[in-house]
Amino acid sequence: MTQITQKIAKKVLETVDAGLLRGIGEPEPGRMCVEAAVCYALGLPHGDHPPCVSTLLRDIKIILNDQKWSSDKARAKGLRRLALAQLGSENISATKLDAQIKEFILQKILTVHSCRKTRRGFWEAIRKVSWARSILPTAKDAIFSKVAEEIVQILIRMKAPGVQWLYLAPLEDET
Repeated sequence: MTQITQKIAKKVLETVDAGLLRGIGEPEPGRMCVEAAVCYALGLPHGDHPPCVSTLLRDIKIILNDQKWSSDKARAKGLRRLALAQLGSENISATKLDAQIKEFILQKILTVHSCRKTRRGFWEAIRKVSWARSILPTAKDAIFSKVAEEIVQILIRMKAPGVQWLYLAPLEDET
């Protein structure tokens, strides 16, 4: 188990803030995905499987990272709080996390959009909304950012270890 310190949390933010790409990318700030950025900040070999992150959460974040954000900077801005909150999540209950995410899907997404009640349906709903708003790229960013922040809120309720570092990345309306 990796000890997540303030220094590591700041390095994660610094790496994410350089920008995030779709796909794993290269081990250079601004040229990798969110999970590779975490590996980079931890001093691990280039990859997208940071050992301090729940596998379920990692999979969801990769899907979210690889959506069609308006820019790499927008992707980084939308995922920066989640990049912190997920740190140390490897030991949180996957069953409880899955249940919380499904509840979010049912309450926030699937009640508005008719899709199957699965994680796949969740992302289908996100894509439908994104496609409908494709003339306004920042609307997609707002949707993706909202999904990321909802997952942050789930991690706060679950008392995931990484949430202690969220003060380093306050919500924009809190600054």
